Amino acid sequence: MSIPGKVARAIGAAGATVVLSLTLAVAPAQAGYGTLMGCPEGYVCLYPSASWNKNHPSMMWYYYGAYNLSNQWGMKRIFNNQTGTAFVRTCLQYNGIQCDNILAPLLYADLNFDPINSVLLSTY
Repeated sequence: MSIPGKVARAIGAAGATVVLSLTLAVAPAQAGYGTLMGCPEGYVCLYPSASWNKNHPSMMWYYYGAYNLSNQWGMKRIFNNQTGTAFVRTCLQYNGIQCDNILAPLLYADLNFDPINSVLLSTY
C-alpha cells in the first residue's frame, strides 16, 4: 500500500474515532422513572387499601431509615418507586426490627398491615 493510502486510511480511522467519541459524548442521560401511580420518583408510598387509590398514596417516605407506623391496619398496597439498589422492607417491630418482606425498586405488594409496625428504607 502506498504512503498516501496509509495516511488516508489512518485519517479515516481517526475521524471515525472522533465521530464515535462525539456521538457518545452527546448521548442523552438515562431518564428517571418519574412519578408513578401518584408516587414521586425516589419515594416509597403506602396506599390506604390494596389498590392504587386513584393515584393518591396516604403516606410517603424518602430518606433511608426506619419509619414507625400507627393506626395502619388491614390490607394496604406498598410501592417502592426508588431507584438503583434502594429497597424497602416491612417490619414486625418498631424501629425497623424483625423485618421480612423486601421490595426492590419499582415493585409493589398488597400486604396485611395488622402485624406490621414499621417500614425500613435502605440499600441492599
